[in-house]
Parts: sequence; C-alpha cells; structure tokens
Amino acid sequence: MIRIEHRASLPYPPATVFQVLTDFAGYPSWQYDVAWARLEGSEAARGATVRQSRKFMNSKIETTLVITEFEPDTALALRTESGGGKLLVHQSYRVAADAEGSRVELVHEMDGLTRVSERYFRPALAGHAQRLFERLAAVMAGHPAG
Repeated sequence: MIRIEHRASLPYPPATVFQVLTDFAGYPSWQYDVAWARLEGSEAARGATVRQSRKFMNSKIETTLVITEFEPDTALALRTESGGGKLLVHQSYRVAADAEGSRVELVHEMDGLTRVSERYFRPALAGHAQRLFERLAAVMAGHPAG
C-alpha cells in the first residue's frame, strides 16, 4: 500500500476551501487527471456517491466514490466503490484555520498495486499531491490552472 500525506496553507477561510473541495463538478479545474465528476444526489454527506472519469496510465477510468467522512468545513474523505479494478483508493482532506487562512491536509492511499508498481507510483503520487495543491491555489485565486 502507498500512503502519501501532503499539507499546504491557503490564504482563504476554511469554509471557502471546503466549498471548493466539495464542488465535485469543479474537480477538473484543479485535478488535472479528472475529466468530469458529479455528485449523485442533491447534497454531499456521509454515504453519498460521486461518479467521475479519470485519466490513468493512458486510459480513461470511470469510478464511483463513496463519501466516508463528511464534517462541514473540516473533513472530507472518499474511497473507491467501483470502477478501479483491484486498485483501491482512499483520499481524505482535513481543513483547519491557521494564521494564513487555512491549513489543508491530504492523505492519499492506494492499495492493490504490485510491489514493483508501488516503487513507480509512490514518487509519482507525491508529485501529484504537490501539483494538485498548486492548481487548487491557482483556481481559488481566480487564475486558470496550467
């Protein structure tokens, strides 16, 4: 299993950051590997599902994610329910106020990879987390993510 943790400070209040994190249709603007995403149902809550299409290793994969944790303005966690094959993904975001606005923590776990694949994906996933937060900051500042 691969576990990556990444933290960043953003100059916005937690409620604003959390609003972007739970705007699933907006994911393609800051998650470069997401083609589209949508919440199934009317509101994000524990047990709700999110459908998405993601680019992964030159393939397009449609997955269903389940929201496993939802605390408004504080915590969001999702895990793959279907569509990822043997690959299981769990990602969680924690948002808290800090001196600069908000501290955001991401924990991303991938399970179901071979040991050889893990050696490739571990550094790639760490770089992905860094780019994800850079793009998130750009989108929140009103700049297109590039």
